[in-house]
Amino acid sequence: MGPQGLQSALSRPGLTSRCKASKVLFVCWANINRSQIAESIFNGLAEGDRAISAGISPRRAGVLVRNEHNNPFLPMCERGYDLSKARVKRLDRKAADSAGKVVLIFGRNHLKDVPDYLLRRPDIELWDVGSISDQTSFKEYCRLERKRIATIERRVRGLLRRLEPHRAKIL
Repeated sequence: MGPQGLQSALSRPGLTSRCKASKVLFVCWANINRSQIAESIFNGLAEGDRAISAGISPRRAGVLVRNEHNNPFLPMCERGYDLSKARVKRLDRKAADSAGKVVLIFGRNHLKDVPDYLLRRPDIELWDVGSISDQTSFKEYCRLERKRIATIERRVRGLLRRLEPHRAKIL
């Protein structure tokens, strides 16, 4: 299924309705920011369900997220989420196969880079939460990142309500 097929599938009614996902896989481009944020928030709010994250094309898999340029470490700490031990992970088929739900967190312009084995899944969602330029000053980056974290947190809470409403601590 190509990007048009995924866009069509994403618009089908009921695709994101309640499901019994035991694990959620959040995927972004480099696994430094958006998917790490979603994983941390999901795991902080969920009881029982666990999230993992991965990047389609991480620059340096295995390094600590906090050591990467423009990472969300400070804004996430301000909200009470701990990314101090989070490491950059590369997407692989095994991680995808172990997930009961997949959430792609990037713009539609990256759909062409998503592996077919993900695009064929019936349990996929696309969250476009925008991107922040590498040229942004640190102060402006933190301001924009705080807004994006709030958006991702709202989406994670909504996902938790759909997956298992009785399992979320705080929705």
